[in-house]
Amino acid sequence: MDYPQRLARLFDYDAWASLRILGTLQEHSSFERREEAVEMFNHILNAHRLWRSRITGQSTEVELWPDDPGLSDAPTRTKQVRDSWKDLIYANRGSLSRLISYRNTKGDEYETRLDDILNHIVIHGQHHRAQIAKMMRYSGIAPPPTDFIFYTREADQTKDANSRS
Repeated sequence: MDYPQRLARLFDYDAWASLRILGTLQEHSSFERREEAVEMFNHILNAHRLWRSRITGQSTEVELWPDDPGLSDAPTRTKQVRDSWKDLIYANRGSLSRLISYRNTKGDEYETRLDDILNHIVIHGQHHRAQIAKMMRYSGIAPPPTDFIFYTREADQTKDANSRS
């Protein structure tokens, strides 16, 4: 597996983990910190959009911490985000180490390698999914396992099953 394929696999994992957390959020429509958890989930998706606009240079109005904590279109948005990152990775296969110039939300200017930004995005999502899982756990809800190793086991089983058919 080459480097772009590894990065793409991380975005497959990111979407897989997000969809698992999302499923549990949808199953439990009421718990003590649910609104905060839903807001955090939407923050993950909006951060994807913000970083994508920084990388592509397209200006986009993105509210990092949205007021509307709905989840109705979250599964579709999660899959669209994954697909758009994979497209970007393969389109930039030969220039993943190039510098991206951007401004953060405070207006400070930075230059960061594209592949470092891509890794950050996945790690950022995992950080917030862990926070959501902790909110669930404190409310007596068992969060789904979202560690990368669980993803690899499931992905490898699916791959093996598909190769036998």
